[in-house]
Amino acid sequence: MRIRIFHFSLVMAGALLLAAFPVFAHHSFTAEFDVEKPVTFTGTVTGIDYYNPHVQVYLDVMAEDGTMEKWHLESGPPNQWQRGGLRKSMLSSGTMVKIRAYRAKDGTQNFAFLRDLTFLSGPQNGQHFELWIGGLDENGRPIYPGRKNE
Repeated sequence: MRIRIFHFSLVMAGALLLAAFPVFAHHSFTAEFDVEKPVTFTGTVTGIDYYNPHVQVYLDVMAEDGTMEKWHLESGPPNQWQRGGLRKSMLSSGTMVKIRAYRAKDGTQNFAFLRDLTFLSGPQNGQHFELWIGGLDENGRPIYPGRKNE
């Protein structure tokens, strides 16, 4: 009987460790992105992965030299977007947006954390969405998702 309890305990401990593994894999913003390296650009949405733990947005961006760059933006989770009033369906392929983001610390080209976006085409043309939680904007005001800073 004791051996069964011991084996059951080992199985349960292993299951708990496996369940906790995703927590260990998660990273902080400051570990991967640099708030001192902001970037602003205009691009065309080519795709979106709207899944936990982070929404991923893909854009085509015309570089200064006239070449097309592929950008990958990471953002907060889908529920943060929803609280801010932004929906996946609003970012369909071909939508033009202005982006403010923070570049990756490791120097990965064209990879950044999405701070906010402004629609430049489509039904939401002109609408602005803050997706960044934490910190202060240029005017010293706290930043909250969904607040339309002007």
